[in-house]
Amino acid sequence: MATQDFTAEVDDIRAIWTGLGLPGLIDVHTHFMPRAVMDKVWAYFDSAGPMIGREWPITYRADEQTRVQTLRDFGVRAYSSMIYPHKPDMAEWLNGWSRTFAADHPDCLHTSTIY
Repeated sequence: MATQDFTAEVDDIRAIWTGLGLPGLIDVHTHFMPRAVMDKVWAYFDSAGPMIGREWPITYRADEQTRVQTLRDFGVRAYSSMIYPHKPDMAEWLNGWSRTFAADHPDCLHTSTIY
């Protein structure tokens, strides 16, 4: 997977929040999930799934470490994992994964889900 260069976007985003006198950003609509789940979600969006009905390209498609660093580069001080189960019996183990992810990433807001 090739790493994209978001330098221009980083500069633009940082200019916005610094221009407003803010210390940074909080992004509550970010998704971090177990790799197998994330791959399935991305595949759904790639296929213009039936609930979407159109292409929906994933701009920040990269491994967890790269996406976390991209958020930090933008000046995001806190973000969510925003998990969601796609079928029954997923919520409990996703919540466990989310708890561990947040513990390993102190800038991640701990989120949970129900089915």
